[in-house]
Amino acid sequence: MLIHGEADLDVPVENSEILCEKYPPAQLLRVAGAAHVQSFATIGESCLQELTEFLSDI
Repeated sequence: MLIHGEADLDVPVENSEILCEKYPPAQLLRVAGAAHVQSFATIGESCLQELTEFLSDI
């Protein structure tokens, strides 16, 4: 799973989209309003649930 902040100015979210296209099992979790690395601090309960479900499937 790729976790990417939508407000990331260091690494464009398109990079994560390309990685997901190249590796179909991957999933992209976008974090609204989060900048680079800030995604983890602002992930919220709903995003944590998505991550837990993803990990339980592998």
